[in-house]
Amino acid sequence: MQPAGTQANVVEHRFFAIIAAARRTREDLHIKAAPTLFEPPARPQYAPGDHTPLFACRDSDGRTFEFYSAVTGAPTILLFAGGQGLVGMTAGGLDPAALAAGGAQVATLVPGDTTVAAAQKEASGWPYRVMADPGSEITKGFAGLSGVAAPAVYVLDPNQRLIGVRGLGGGAAGLEDWLAEMLAQARHGRDQAVVQRAAPALLVPRALEPEDCAWLIGLWHNGERDDGTVAVGSSAGGGVQVVPTTKRREDYYLRDKALEQKLLNRLM
Repeated sequence: MQPAGTQANVVEHRFFAIIAAARRTREDLHIKAAPTLFEPPARPQYAPGDHTPLFACRDSDGRTFEFYSAVTGAPTILLFAGGQGLVGMTAGGLDPAALAAGGAQVATLVPGDTTVAAAQKEASGWPYRVMADPGSEITKGFAGLSGVAAPAVYVLDPNQRLIGVRGLGGGAAGLEDWLAEMLAQARHGRDQAVVQRAAPALLVPRALEPEDCAWLIGLWHNGERDDGTVAVGSSAGGGVQVVPTTKRREDYYLRDKALEQKLLNRLM
């Protein structure tokens, strides 16, 4: 017959062995289910969540338009008329009033110099500020980054991050509903709120897209992890005591500089 203390130790040992086995089984299932995502998902250089490239040009009145300082504090709609022009777009069913629904700021760019911009604004009765894009340099730059050719409309949030982009080469059918959906996302579906957390704390909402989060989760599931424990006290000799069966943790460290840079590119 074993002493009571020995029986208790055996029971405790078996209990933790069962917990450890269940934990390994659960992780095995996660690893098998998790995709091998050691590379970030492919996407355009300018995709939802990215900061909008900065640019400057002149409007139809010859005034300087600096994107960074001209559109702030509210959702913004960038419209690139392309070769179709404002007259062609309005004739094709584009309603200018639909662009400013919900108080969005509207900035319009047309190919050509300020004289061309002024003529298009007057001929179409365009109610918003029209910017000149000589040589279509800005228009081509945005098309190259996003993969969407002009005519096109971009919806940005108040922080000038891209929410969505839509080509208008096939007409403006369904544009109003799409804009309403994009503008709702641009406001992130909630009012401003005070977040109470103990300092120091840094909250960065919506910094990563869902596919980026899936990539990071895949790295943890499929990569080499460091196993550790949480300290629970100090010994008399100044060392740290840990309980191996209490609050274990496994961390994945981005030691690959190339992967680290790709993650930074997503955040910047």
